[in-house]
Amino acid sequence: MLEPTQDVFDASASAGGSGGNVLGSTVLTDSGTELGTVRDVIVEVTGSHDGQCDVVGYEIEASQALGHKGTRMRIPLPDTMAASGEHLIVPASARDFIADDLAGFRAAVEAFRTQLAGQG
Repeated sequence: MLEPTQDVFDASASAGGSGGNVLGSTVLTDSGTELGTVRDVIVEVTGSHDGQCDVVGYEIEASQALGHKGTRMRIPLPDTMAASGEHLIVPASARDFIADDLAGFRAAVEAFRTQLAGQG
């Protein structure tokens, strides 16, 4: 189901989200390494009729720190994360799960979230 962008932002804000746009934001690790710039959002949709959605990752334009500056890569996200108007903070271990294509990305998300759950 598609909805106008502003309706989605308004719904996010009323549900406690920021209602903001993350495109163009810088992705930083919690140890301060810049991984890249958000170019797109990867959303997983589950359920055939109720359409539960979860933002599971970002497509980023990689920084020099990843050794592939300018390359589009996919970074999985934890279940929750910190964000400001300009920066998105991910655990440093997210770097180990970055993928260069969508084929194995779902497995990378699951492995990353499992690894994080084991640390808690």
